[in-house]
Amino acid sequence: MSAEEQHQTVNAAQAEDLTKAPQELRVKQEADRINSLVKLAAPYGIKVALYNHNGWFGMMDNQVAIIERLKQLGVTDVGIVYNFSTLAMSCNDDTLNFTELRKTIKPYVVTVNITGMQTDGDWSIRPRETLNST
Repeated sequence: MSAEEQHQTVNAAQAEDLTKAPQELRVKQEADRINSLVKLAAPYGIKVALYNHNGWFGMMDNQVAIIERLKQLGVTDVGIVYNFSTLAMSCNDDTLNFTELRKTIKPYVVTVNITGMQTDGDWSIRPRETLNST
């Protein structure tokens, strides 16, 4: 696939309303879209990592499913940038089950972004013990 074809594929995928797709189809569509980005980035030595921020795409189970689908396509070097600043979002509160979530995402996380979290209006960086507890 030429660079222009890849660019068109990425643009077409972004233009689709993927939020209405059933889960299995959405995972496939997102994996195909990410795969196109991986192919575009590879010649420059750039790796692609998924960033959890809001909505369906920001949910860790969905990002893990996308990465697993990418592995089926032969793409093995996509990881997750875990963003703690959106840990306690109203639509997706990872603080409720972080101990279990950490076990699930650990093999996929390549970078952690710790910019703070807001809990009940209080912005703060959590102590190391909170992050490492199992």
